Amino acid sequence: MLTKIYADTPDYAVVREVVQCLESGGVIIYPTGVGYALGCSALKKRAVEQVCQIKGVDSKRHTLAIMCQDLGEVAQYAKLGNETFALMKSGKYEPATYILPPTTTLPTPFRQRKEVGVQLCKHPVTRIILEELEAPLLTGSLPDLPEGYDMNYLTDPELIEEYYGHQVDLIIDGGVAPGGHGAIIDCTGETPQLLREGTI
Repeated sequence: MLTKIYADTPDYAVVREVVQCLESGGVIIYPTGVGYALGCSALKKRAVEQVCQIKGVDSKRHTLAIMCQDLGEVAQYAKLGNETFALMKSGKYEPATYILPPTTTLPTPFRQRKEVGVQLCKHPVTRIILEELEAPLLTGSLPDLPEGYDMNYLTDPELIEEYYGHQVDLIIDGGVAPGGHGAIIDCTGETPQLLREGTI
């Protein structure tokens, strides 16, 4: 089901419906500021495993990523050194995924790994959802499209619903996204290392 939320004048009854879906273990597709991503509450183990199943990845081996509303929330779920904190605060590489050591506040699929990807929310609609949810979202790229499908199926919410709608509980319409990908920065060592430059 396609659900529209307006960033300037959000209907909080609709926002609460989305949050209730997430708190009950639902899976959604939502705007990230770059494109659209699969997501669920990162604190719901079964939902995390369901997202991994949709993506076709092993939750025990694949690096999982979370979307946080701010640096305060990041610090609850990942170990954040001073240099990494300053880098994330500067926004130099945004949008970006920062690879960090997880804390024990994340559920089992994360604790079995030595690292977790962390993104700071850059989309106003998703920020509203995160503020109401009071928990990070698991974030994962949409599964690959079969040959012959236009890339708009990854950036246009109506086309996303057409192809992926049967796999999830809700799709949050945040408008057509620019597409592309963010940077990836490994922050597990003494000095952050840029692994991939972003296209935005």
